[in-house]
Amino acid sequence: AKMTHELKLKSCGLCAVSSDFSPVLLACTHVFCAPCLTKRSAEGNLSCPICGFAASGERGGTLSDPVLAKELISLACPDTLRCDECLEADASIHCTQCESSLCSECFKRTHSSRLFKAHPTTLITMGQRPRSEPKCPTHTGEVARFVARTGGGLLCRDCVLLGDLKAGDYAEVSVAAAEARSRLEKALGAAMERVRELRQGQEKVASTIPAVHEAYVNVVGAVQGKAETMEMNVRGRRDAWARKAEQEREAAVLDLMRQCEALGQLKRGVSNAVRVGERVWEGG
Repeated sequence: AKMTHELKLKSCGLCAVSSDFSPVLLACTHVFCAPCLTKRSAEGNLSCPICGFAASGERGGTLSDPVLAKELISLACPDTLRCDECLEADASIHCTQCESSLCSECFKRTHSSRLFKAHPTTLITMGQRPRSEPKCPTHTGEVARFVARTGGGLLCRDCVLLGDLKAGDYAEVSVAAAEARSRLEKALGAAMERVRELRQGQEKVASTIPAVHEAYVNVVGAVQGKAETMEMNVRGRRDAWARKAEQEREAAVLDLMRQCEALGQLKRGVSNAVRVGERVWEGG
């Protein structure tokens, strides 16, 4: 698992180029080569092609300087180096002039002459990589000791002395590395803080779900209770109105029947009176 992680740090996550590529280290620790990210970048907005982490701008924590990125990657992958000459023994000495890492036997054989003895060397200890000095891309053979603040290009002493650069246009590699580390730490800190806030929000929402569900059940129960009460009231009023209407109808029918009976009696009285009158008329 460790070798797999180191391989991912040493190679581009898109094109898988692993030898002498210009790495761009994102705050999410995914590594890509600059050309691949340049193709995917649009209007300055860039996100990690693997995890989608926002990597554009100052807060994105993009470390695009190849020297600084390689330095951080090398610190993250302290595996044992093999001798560049025999490719078998572990390298113990690094020649900064030849930019080669050699075992003790190969170093004695290749650097025994007076010409090579003057080369500066550093010892390689377990878990550490030799730090080769970067070369200036403009002046051949010159060591790049500065970094341009605009664009992140490497600069040597001749670039600074002979160019039209001001004091604030460049910085030493160590200073630029410290600034890049600071930006990366801030970006990682901001990302972790955002993750913590999101987790707190998720926990808060999760804790309110039971209360919201209970309130929903109570509201539904109250609405159903009110609906049942209203339905009972409507039914009661409807039944009362129906009974009242039936009583009024029965009373009206009885009144009509009384009126009809009175009219019948009046009719009979009138008929009797007419007959009596006719008899009187005939007798007179």
